[in-house]
Amino acid sequence: FSAEFARACRDSEPFFAELRARSPARDPRSVVPFADWHVQLPHEFLHMTDRLAMAHGVEARPPFLDRELVEEIWSLPPSQRSPAGRPKGLLLDAAEPLLPPGLTSAPKQGFAFPLDGLLRGALAERVAHLLAPRRLRRQGIFREDLLATLAAPQAAGRRELTQPLWSVLMVQ
Repeated sequence: FSAEFARACRDSEPFFAELRARSPARDPRSVVPFADWHVQLPHEFLHMTDRLAMAHGVEARPPFLDRELVEEIWSLPPSQRSPAGRPKGLLLDAAEPLLPPGLTSAPKQGFAFPLDGLLRGALAERVAHLLAPRRLRRQGIFREDLLATLAAPQAAGRRELTQPLWSVLMVQ
């Protein structure tokens, strides 16, 4: 970030301290979901689900948002909701009889998106536009040298900077 923008940023600790204080529980396995429920769910997950669904004419129904179901789950002790080492244990145990054998115990599989190729190819012009020093200087959020220090080494294959570059581009 630019020095000016970094000075203007607020510390997030007071925000999360307030959420922790508002949580009816003290156990981290209850406090963290409480914070997610009040911050990430409405402001990220539900918002983006709604926007993306509407953009493509799809009617989306995010699962597990039934008030009575949520209240029932929250009434369970944290150790039953999310056993140590199995954060989705309750869900997996409930779904296991409905799914093909072995599916709930299969290792997690990621979805690899070809960001590196896109940033070097189809999106290269857009990257140059979004990280143009004049644009960054005018905005005052990021340092002006990001095109040279982040995008150019990535494009030339000298350094693997896909994730930090993508993060900056998402802000832009």
